[in-house]
Amino acid sequence: MCGTSAPRTPHFSTATTARGRRDARHAHSAVTYCPRPAAIEPDGRYLQSDHDHRRRRRVWLRRQGAEQIAHPGGNLYVHLCRVSERLAVLGCARDGQAAGLTHAAYGTDGFDVTLVDRADRAVLRDLVGADAEKLVYLYGACDRGRSWQELARTGEVFDRFARQVRTPDETQLRSLVDLSIVNELDVIEHDPAVADRHGAYFRELFASWAPIASEQVISDAQRVLRQ
Repeated sequence: MCGTSAPRTPHFSTATTARGRRDARHAHSAVTYCPRPAAIEPDGRYLQSDHDHRRRRRVWLRRQGAEQIAHPGGNLYVHLCRVSERLAVLGCARDGQAAGLTHAAYGTDGFDVTLVDRADRAVLRDLVGADAEKLVYLYGACDRGRSWQELARTGEVFDRFARQVRTPDETQLRSLVDLSIVNELDVIEHDPAVADRHGAYFRELFASWAPIASEQVISDAQRVLRQ
């Protein structure tokens, strides 16, 4: 799993079937979202606070059955929340935090469970915003084995969904790398065996990403991996 190909460490194959996911979503269909009264702009548009947006997104994740999907450190829902919160603590942009909260929505190269069909991208776009949704798509689409090792040199991401190469701009690339690092750090902290098996790989990989990642994210990676 190490070496030239990206290890499939962040997400384990689960026994969750399509029917099981539907059942999980049905079990959470009774969850309702009752936002507190919102401020109103002069033109009549409602303003929702960051708290309201975060709450609405978390309700959506539970409705999609994220709490029923196994993941290191508990379940997928708590993992997604931890990743988003860590990005916030590290000073990453709000779009990055929103993407962190929903980063497994379309599945990933190491996790074959989806929360929403890619054909329904408008659903996630309405939930987190256009820029955050693009980041979630890019993160899920990234073919790690064909992209990660040379990412800092080429800036290219091989899209495993569309079977084509994408070249995100500098901001998108940094957000993608920050999210990728923070995701792995959360898995490592909640599954010590991952660090034992793949610690050297991630130390080398994240060091190569230092020029394109946020400084505070690299510092956190060095702390966790004890470089």
